[in-house]
Amino acid sequence: MLSDTANGRVNPFGLAAATSSTGFWGAMLPLLGALTVSLAAKPKNEEASHMKTYPIPSRKPAVGLPGCVAFGFAVGIAGGQLHAGLIASGQYNGHTYQVWGNDGLTNDERDYLSASAFAATLNFAGAPGRLVRMDDFLENSFVHALLGSVDALLTSTAADGGGVRYVWIGADDLDDADTINEGVWRWLNGGDQFWQGGPAGTPVGGLYNNWAFGRFGQSEPDDFNGNQDAAAMALDAYPALLPGLLGQPGQWNDINHLNVLPFVVEFAAIPEPRHGALVIAGLALSGALWRRLRR
Repeated sequence: MLSDTANGRVNPFGLAAATSSTGFWGAMLPLLGALTVSLAAKPKNEEASHMKTYPIPSRKPAVGLPGCVAFGFAVGIAGGQLHAGLIASGQYNGHTYQVWGNDGLTNDERDYLSASAFAATLNFAGAPGRLVRMDDFLENSFVHALLGSVDALLTSTAADGGGVRYVWIGADDLDDADTINEGVWRWLNGGDQFWQGGPAGTPVGGLYNNWAFGRFGQSEPDDFNGNQDAAAMALDAYPALLPGLLGQPGQWNDINHLNVLPFVVEFAAIPEPRHGALVIAGLALSGALWRRLRR
């Protein structure tokens, strides 16, 4: 584990934040070390091609090896292209995860439906993007750690979510809102229903969920005020006035889909080692831009 002393957190995936290092190469070396492992690791039965893609299964198996992360500020790498608004990128279990939001130059935070539509326009190594789907505890922990690596850039809050910070994930019950089927929670990626009902509801098909637990038991999804139909990951204990009463960081809450927040996009693909130079160049440029902005 890597202890993030600046933020008082223990990082289960050993993700080193560039902002906690001193000097340019002091910031880059931890990233390059992680990047080397990330780009060298290849899934089983990989075939020779320019860039490998893998179909997204309905349920990704858990693995013991943690993912790796390569992230930068102001400019990020997405499918070989430079994009403002992309603030973090990491690989886990054969998939790539991107965090989109406000990088200091471009504010790409969106409401839930806009974030979902935007994710579907993205492509990484031939794999289409979708708002992230989490199928087990390890994957949820990886995504939470990836978000923690750029914690300072994730500042948007949801008033109807206890006034703390959130990031969109790819689950909702919008198709069934305001009907007798309210509470039918499905993943955008695959369309699988994983939860039925409110806080006292039940998981469906053995699929993973991480709805928030507070001091008095499970608190979500509660459809507060009858208009909370999209899932988001909490970045802080909530509510802000009584932290932890209803939920903890890394857990999920249903909030109004009109909230404008950062979001996580998932692709069933990882980069090849030959693309390492491009990724490193992007990281160097983005790190330099971020330090210049902070002066």
